[in-house]
Amino acid sequence: MNRSAVLLLGPEALLTVLVSTVFWFCQRHGSGTGRDVELAERFLMWLPFIAVPLAFLTLFLPPLRTWWGLGRILFALAIALSVAGVKLIGAFGTGAKGQDAAFLMVLIFGTALAAVGTAIGGAVILAAERPPVHEWLRTHRLLGGFLTLLAAVPLGAVMMLGGACGLGLIGGLWTSLRR
Repeated sequence: MNRSAVLLLGPEALLTVLVSTVFWFCQRHGSGTGRDVELAERFLMWLPFIAVPLAFLTLFLPPLRTWWGLGRILFALAIALSVAGVKLIGAFGTGAKGQDAAFLMVLIFGTALAAVGTAIGGAVILAAERPPVHEWLRTHRLLGGFLTLLAAVPLGAVMMLGGACGLGLIGGLWTSLRR
């Protein structure tokens, strides 16, 4: 597969389509009242469950089955979830409708699912790069699967901590530069 095809089929392209769909949805259902708020809430709840598997599907393309490809997936996913989440929360309208809790929900569910995807993706990449790891995972299917999912716990903790620090830094800079 050539380089331009990898870029076209990469996580950035798929998540750009998803974010574009969110923008189209918000343009059509962005009144901030009644049924539009209910639709935005439902779409917001399903956003991490759609975006994360969509992004990690690109890991099945052989040129993206690298550590660099996994990094691309995580970076594109963080940006897509943040942008789409903020846009959908904007469709809630003004007033107290749980906007802050909705954004936290998107980030927490997205990070938890991304941690599981990162653990599985890391195992796939490691098995592709090192034949002994592939052989061990092949012969110990149950134990290998359990250890891979267990690895998602510290990955999720580190990703949540890093995300919280990153958002805090961005929020602090935004507040100080806005004045």
